[in-house]
Amino acid sequence: AVSADEIKQRTADFVKEIVEPVNLQEGNQLPVSTFQPGGRVAVGTSASEKRGIALKVPTVDMDKCTQCNYCSMICPHAAVRPFLLTHDEVDSAPATLKGGARAAIGGG
Repeated sequence: AVSADEIKQRTADFVKEIVEPVNLQEGNQLPVSTFQPGGRVAVGTSASEKRGIALKVPTVDMDKCTQCNYCSMICPHAAVRPFLLTHDEVDSAPATLKGGARAAIGGG
């Protein structure tokens, strides 16, 4: 078993050796040997990825939404995640989910 201290150290090493150079757009200079086989990533590193890839934070105008889901495909932040729910799932969903829901207007 791996100790919690060892996990924290591995995470700190990963951030220092990989995340920070990538954030500085110097990732192309990293040798392949820096990376874990299989592309494994240390846990807890997403908090260190502060790349600022958007100049503005996009918002959705639900009155203009056609529910095409294109926004979910092109969002670089993966912040838009559509879900297809059954009527039973919608009926038992919390109010916070229902608050942003709209009836489908597609022509399927």
